[in-house]
Amino acid sequence: MKSTFEISQALAPDGRRRVKFALHEIYPDETHCNANGITYLEEYSRKNADSIIGMPFCARFLDDDKEIPYDHGLTGEIGSMPVFEDSVQVGSADGWDIEEVEVDGEKRKAMVALGYINQQRYPKFVEWLEERQDAGLTTYGSVEFVGTQENQRIIYKDGKGGDDKYRVPIEYVYSGYCVLTVKPSDPAAMMLELNQAKNEEDNLMDNREIKELFETLLSRLDETNACKDTIASNEAEMGVKDNKIQELEDARASILEERDTLDKQYQALNQKYEDLMRQYNLVQDDLAEMRVKERVGELNAALEPYSAKEREAAKDEIAAFEKDPEGCGIEINQITEKIEAAAYRQMKASMAAELNSAARVDDIFGPVSYTVVVNDGFCDMFD
Repeated sequence: MKSTFEISQALAPDGRRRVKFALHEIYPDETHCNANGITYLEEYSRKNADSIIGMPFCARFLDDDKEIPYDHGLTGEIGSMPVFEDSVQVGSADGWDIEEVEVDGEKRKAMVALGYINQQRYPKFVEWLEERQDAGLTTYGSVEFVGTQENQRIIYKDGKGGDDKYRVPIEYVYSGYCVLTVKPSDPAAMMLELNQAKNEEDNLMDNREIKELFETLLSRLDETNACKDTIASNEAEMGVKDNKIQELEDARASILEERDTLDKQYQALNQKYEDLMRQYNLVQDDLAEMRVKERVGELNAALEPYSAKEREAAKDEIAAFEKDPEGCGIEINQITEKIEAAAYRQMKASMAAELNSAARVDDIFGPVSYTVVVNDGFCDMFD
């Protein structure tokens, strides 16, 4: 999934400052690697890229000001899961892309995460990022990745692992990105962009600038009128006055024409902005619909092994999920677990019934008495 990164005109009230981080370099072949010996190739980076969505942006702060980050804050492991108890989540990723970035004057391909930093919780940290961006300084980071739930470890190409150099990860999950001030293992892992309050797209003129321009024009018109009054009161300089008036009238006409031109440009640019916003909203609606269809498709695939009768056990959850997969708060595994639990209870009840039935077999096939009557050489039996 790719997400459009758009710079907003003003800071959001919820404090979510849009940001773009390069996670790691994507190498052209297996003869390149980062300082840790890892070789990211585009094929596998794309394959695992969807795990970036929802991935936390993190930082470890060394003091209570929560301003300047340090390292990952790794404190240990729980099973196969690394634990970073000394770092905190400062934001989250909601999209990804593959772009060219400049590293030491060279263009390199990189995996990029799009998302936000929470300025409400970490205002000093955001100020620190802004200051570095404004000063043209590079802010580095480091990506964290782990094995999938199925594998419980990172799978590398050709069975490599450990400290092997040029090892290519092929099955893994992007689990986090940490902003650093220590030396990074990958110089391509850096902050690419932190949005500003001003709209920088196409250097378009905003309402404040247009207002200032109109105030300047009005001021110049006032000056023109003042000059007219001065010239009119100076009868000794009538010839100069007439020429000056004509010049000022010409200037006034030019200013008015310029104002009309600027007004038309503003209207055209405003229309362009509205058209782009409509297109953006349509794309967002399409993406939301696709996400719903995708999640419902995943549910249908998970429900395929179960009969319609078995699904009745979780019909309310199924209906809620189909209506709103993202917002219902229900996971697919919760639905299947409920169906299987109901099926297990049904199986136990059926087995109990069979055992009770078996206990009555002696009653059905108990001893039977017979009476034999000899009648004209024939035997009749009566029970």
